[in-house]
Amino acid sequence: MTAQFSFLEISTNTRDFEYTVDKLTNLGFSVIGKNMSSTVSVWQLNLCVVFCRKDPDFCDFPSITGLGFICNEQIINNTNAEYIEDLEFYKLVDPHGLNIYLLPITEYKKSIISKSYTKFKTSKQLNADKLLKYFSGCIYNDYSDKIYNFYSELGFRTVKTGNQYINMVAADNRFTMVFNYLARSDVGIIDQLYCDTDDIFYTTAYCVSKKFNLKDYDINLANDFGDLAHKITGYNCLAIGNEESFSIENYLYNILPELNLILRMRKKFLHIDENIILEHARYD
Repeated sequence: MTAQFSFLEISTNTRDFEYTVDKLTNLGFSVIGKNMSSTVSVWQLNLCVVFCRKDPDFCDFPSITGLGFICNEQIINNTNAEYIEDLEFYKLVDPHGLNIYLLPITEYKKSIISKSYTKFKTSKQLNADKLLKYFSGCIYNDYSDKIYNFYSELGFRTVKTGNQYINMVAADNRFTMVFNYLARSDVGIIDQLYCDTDDIFYTTAYCVSKKFNLKDYDINLANDFGDLAHKITGYNCLAIGNEESFSIENYLYNILPELNLILRMRKKFLHIDENIILEHARYD
């Protein structure tokens, strides 16, 4: 049984909807569809997909309220997921209250936008392929046997256990949930989101031009990064590994009020590393 990560759900109250749309637009997203019987709009940038839900009764600040997965029928049957007719998805709620949406792989073709959506044509942004490529993980601020069992049933498996974090990855290795079992009580359930990019240096410069706030690191490269070393220093990125196997990262504060975005460019480096998570945190 497997589940392949497909999209994020972001919920916002009516007051903050335009603020949220502005943030998505500044990151390079374009609206590609709107559900005809609900207040959900769909935003896309490369392989990154966001379902933005405008809910007048949503009182908190805009935040991640759900994850969407493509899966086989067996998972849907075994989890007794509820069918949501207007979205044409099945829905579960995880032990911490996060919405989990399931789309059967038999119904998945080229798009998760079904016949229930008004579709919009959008022009491709210049150099969009150098921006955010795909969501590749998140920091989940909780951990318990119930949470482990829930995500195991979706096909996630444990690949790393550290002093503070446990990494579970989806069956296709494309999405990692990093569970923080020492999380502070004042942080959101998902307050850090990972997104891979093919060119972290271009993406960093683009985000600076859009007035996003980035962390200021004291770069001291202990390893040999060859021709990348001057770029890592010049664009003020954190790096782990070496020229042949690396993760080069940068950190955007508050793309939403309590959601930070970690940009990541990788080569032969499979998993989110606890040491670099803690290194990011050291600069708070």
